Amino acid sequence: MKLGRQACRIDLLAESPCPLEFRDIDVIRFSIAALRDKFIEIAASEGFSAKDFREAILEYEFPPFMDDYSNNCRVNIVSNSGYAQTKAVDYIGNSAETPNKTDAGNGSNGICRVIDASRSSSPDPTR
Repeated sequence: MKLGRQACRIDLLAESPCPLEFRDIDVIRFSIAALRDKFIEIAASEGFSAKDFREAILEYEFPPFMDDYSNNCRVNIVSNSGYAQTKAVDYIGNSAETPNKTDAGNGSNGICRVIDASRSSSPDPTR
């Protein structure tokens, strides 16, 4: 449900990750809380805690040319040591970059099939 929005940004490390305008909608608030809990669970299964991360941002984009169920998703995770990883998928689950805002300068919403463009090397190879 996009409620007239073109994008939504969720901070998975925030105490209350649900954006203000959605906090009165239980199904959205509970779903976002479940995403946060799942992120922390996955991190813990890999030996990390939430305190090991500087940033964990989940962004959804709702392309105007798609139906209400289509969206693109990107996550950006940065550890306290500075290691950064960005992953994105398009509306059908294919690896994708975020919508191409530079296509001939006209701001089209074409999807670039490129990933790992913002990956930086880890200063700690065990992380």
